[in-house]
Amino acid sequence: MNLTPSSTLADLLPKDLEHLGQAVEEHLKKNGPAIGLPFMERKATEGLRAALDKIDLCEQLAQAWVGLKVLRAYRDPARLAPGEIGFVEIGKHRLSFAATPTLKVKLGETPLPDLKFSYALAATFDRATLSVRDAALVGADPGGCDFSMELSCGKVPLHEPWTVARVDIPGDLSFSPGWKIP
Repeated sequence: MNLTPSSTLADLLPKDLEHLGQAVEEHLKKNGPAIGLPFMERKATEGLRAALDKIDLCEQLAQAWVGLKVLRAYRDPARLAPGEIGFVEIGKHRLSFAATPTLKVKLGETPLPDLKFSYALAATFDRATLSVRDAALVGADPGGCDFSMELSCGKVPLHEPWTVARVDIPGDLSFSPGWKIP
């Protein structure tokens, strides 16, 4: 799988979500009979994909990278001259982040409790070269990585934890504006 600068978390979802129907059925039964289940399951899948399609994968990676301890030294303005770019080589490392999209559900005009999803993603990199300027992450050359994910609706896992695949991330990712190093 190749990622582009416009890739989102939705791009990493499997085509089918094994237990989404069960989760939707349990959700609907809380408020009466589970009617319209195939329709609701399809709409829930579409809603989940739409919510995750709004979350930029490269931005999530950048946000995780700026939290790495090795970048903290680059907060010091004396480390680099203003406007100077520094390169930080990072060996094998793992980044993790999560999203918790919530879908509003109605049965006719009757609102039902929200469907709350949990999406956990881990990316394991063999290496990466990060570019910093003015105490901010401004670019990355990450090479390839392995993504693994977990997805649940409430307490119901929608899929066994899985490894998506080996993903090639294009080099020279640039972040503008840069991500400030905390």
